[in-house]
Amino acid sequence: MLNVLSEVAPEWVRAYVPAEWVERYGERLEHERLPKEEDERKHYANQVGADGGVLLHVLDASSTADWLKTLPAVTTLRTIWEQQFEPLDQGGQGRVEPALPAAQLINSPYDLDARYGKKRTTLWVGYKVHFTQTCDEDAPQLITHVQTTPAPLSDEGMLSAIQSGLAEKDLLPEHHLVDAGYVTSANLVKTSSDYGVDLVGPTLKTHWYQAETGYDLTHFSSDWEAETVTCPQGRTSSSWTPVQDAGKSLSKVKFSQSDCKVCPAQACCTGPTRRTLTLHPREQMQALFAARKREETDEFKDTYRHRAGIEGTPSEASAHDGIATLALDRSAQNSSGSCGYCYRRHCHSIDELAAGRSAGTDPHLCL
Repeated sequence: MLNVLSEVAPEWVRAYVPAEWVERYGERLEHERLPKEEDERKHYANQVGADGGVLLHVLDASSTADWLKTLPAVTTLRTIWEQQFEPLDQGGQGRVEPALPAAQLINSPYDLDARYGKKRTTLWVGYKVHFTQTCDEDAPQLITHVQTTPAPLSDEGMLSAIQSGLAEKDLLPEHHLVDAGYVTSANLVKTSSDYGVDLVGPTLKTHWYQAETGYDLTHFSSDWEAETVTCPQGRTSSSWTPVQDAGKSLSKVKFSQSDCKVCPAQACCTGPTRRTLTLHPREQMQALFAARKREETDEFKDTYRHRAGIEGTPSEASAHDGIATLALDRSAQNSSGSCGYCYRRHCHSIDELAAGRSAGTDPHLCL
């Protein structure tokens, strides 16, 4: 920011920017140059917030030229400070909680579209990339599609866009091998109904203790016409209520407290409370149960083995383009021939891509 102002309005900088800022902000701040102790870091961040607030206050003065107030760098600074810091009249310190969710915050003034991403223990600022690659054993493996998204977007939410891109190029496979992040009940149905493609991958497993005791959802019988569910003990649900949750149409099913309280399997099923279930639409539930059952077959294992060794392309991307690999997915047989496809997901780190450029490499994705 100060560099931009120094280039376009050097006299304004000499008049309004304190001399101590030259020493404080003369060099670009890197992680290793931050104070080591947490209290010192917090103090430094608050100092930065206060200084930025002062700069914006001076820029907003009536004596400042309008063209200077509306510079893109000034607009970016103002937006970041509104998100990350309290107003100057309230101290200008870092907000305890940012004004927006982390996934919506601007994380780098060098790339306003880069966002914070997290995948289990992996953290990064940048993007996520989904690669599509052929995977026939008797043919060259070719990348046929690349989909770049903001880092926070879920894998399951991008599957439709990936398949739409393949459809436009007449490259949809017959079997689409993916990792668990893409396999949801909604995607199983949509992939089949919209594209006639068989989505093949491990389904996310339930981690509730009922999965070990034989009282998870798969052991309950649903009567969709009567809108009732029967438990393994033969008891019928007392209520079935349609609900909307995060834009999804679901059904909340409850069993009678009086039934659950005297049930001999209470400890295996629901503990001291009555049992409740959440059901997705009928077609989705049936597709999910069918996919889980298929996972236990030799046919599934034989089909899904084509995903083995898929790390090759991500490894090349990591080595040459500074792309760190997060996870992989793959698809197989194309309905129009013997061509198959693989899908991979990566994250982009701003720092890694910048390092790649400085080393003379040319990242193949435009950021």
